[in-house]
Amino acid sequence: MRIVIQFIGVAIIVQVCVFLLRIDLLRELVRFLSRGSRLYIVGVLRIALAIILFVGATQCIHKWIIIAIAIILLLSGIVIFTFNPATFKKLLAWYQRRSDLSLRLMAAAGIVLGGLIIYAA
Repeated sequence: MRIVIQFIGVAIIVQVCVFLLRIDLLRELVRFLSRGSRLYIVGVLRIALAIILFVGATQCIHKWIIIAIAIILLLSGIVIFTFNPATFKKLLAWYQRRSDLSLRLMAAAGIVLGGLIIYAA
């Protein structure tokens, strides 16, 4: 299970690197998610990742880091389903209006997250 968690960390880093190199893909993803009820896909993914991290945390070196990330993912996934979709669409619209530099800086936090998951696993 540690390998699965490490793979999740690597996948996050790879995805962020793609977004850093091609910021237009990040903008297109945000545009895609802001249509209809597609935002719920993110909620389901976050909850699924949280469950995987919870299950695998017992085998990790730094369990508390993985558990903390899993709790944050679970709560953020639940929030997506409980809040008004219009609120998130406004947030996505705000995110899309940011400059390329600010989007790259926000996305770079994903490298830290992925690295932390790999380290803790």
